[in-house]
Amino acid sequence: MLRGGPAGLSLIELLAVVATVSMLAALLVPSGLRMLRASEKSHCVSNLKTLHTGLTHFAADHQGYYPAPMGNPLSNGQDGSWTLALTDGNYLGPVTIGHNVKSPFLCPSAKRTYSDGIVRRAYGMNTLPFITEPVSTLKVAKPSQTIILADGAQSSDLFEHDAIFYFRSSTPERLDPRHEGTFQALFFDGHVEALKLSDPLTKQYIDNILP
Repeated sequence: MLRGGPAGLSLIELLAVVATVSMLAALLVPSGLRMLRASEKSHCVSNLKTLHTGLTHFAADHQGYYPAPMGNPLSNGQDGSWTLALTDGNYLGPVTIGHNVKSPFLCPSAKRTYSDGIVRRAYGMNTLPFITEPVSTLKVAKPSQTIILADGAQSSDLFEHDAIFYFRSSTPERLDPRHEGTFQALFFDGHVEALKLSDPLTKQYIDNILP
């Protein structure tokens, strides 16, 4: 009998083994990728809920106002984005903002859409007409239909590996549909939804922040 493999396997038997392994790989790899994507999406939802908790604590200390997207006074005398306002006031607990460092600001799926697979902060904030103007949670008429945070596209400063910190309905390119064509959005009432840029409700959910 013709022998062509280890442990006395015939060539035909060896080819059968190779074919079986290939078939199993074809079945298991897509399944593994789906599980990975689902895990990343779940992680992103958890991040946004954690950020909502931080925003709620911030609002409790600031007469119902969330931090503005930009221009928030910090303890060092400088101004900073909403992300720094939350960390500066310890509203998220101990958090380190760094490149690919696990934190509530880092969406694992952003590693596929940001340059070089490096991410620091991956979420943007819905904004009023002025990006230094904070929004009052008491003045949002439809909290369950108004977006406050969402998956943000990378800023033009590629070195920073951050999202653009604010967006409006007129700047949909600042949202990042990195979850299989959808982006995760956090609403004022604390729930998270996966939305598409093409969904007519997306624009309304963003514009509901306006007075």
